Amino acid sequence: MTGSHWVVFTISPKGKCALPAADVRRLIHIPHLTRPPGIPSLVEGFLNLAGSVIPVLRIDRLFGEPDIAFDPYLCVIVLKNASPPLSLLVEGVDTVIRLHADHISPVDPGESFNACVTASATVDGQDIALLDTRRLLTVREERTLAELLTIQQQRLAEIGGAA
Repeated sequence: MTGSHWVVFTISPKGKCALPAADVRRLIHIPHLTRPPGIPSLVEGFLNLAGSVIPVLRIDRLFGEPDIAFDPYLCVIVLKNASPPLSLLVEGVDTVIRLHADHISPVDPGESFNACVTASATVDGQDIALLDTRRLLTVREERTLAELLTIQQQRLAEIGGAA
């Protein structure tokens, strides 16, 4: 029996979500972020990853959860092939699990913002929302983020790659 791999993470004391492992490029502990004035509260800042600027989104705010308390164990999930490039600030990454189709229940698209929660699974008695990384932001949010990203990438280039 085959299954798909999911990266399970915590967004609040009561909330767990998962992303397809194939959509995850890298996991890193909270790095130094650049936070220019005037960026939306949904964006925690910008990460310089080997000369590429990647916005770090507050998934707690994206889902209307209480703000994550900052500590050195917070994690950033850098997404693979996201357009614009994207990463998520999460309370912690718990595990990678394999889910089989019979463990996954579909979710009505109207039950989540932009239909970003596509299904749910119950693992060890805990409900996990399964996310579609392509639906985390609206088209308008993606455009705004792409504009901010262009500005940050230009700034990085002007100062010789330092962030």
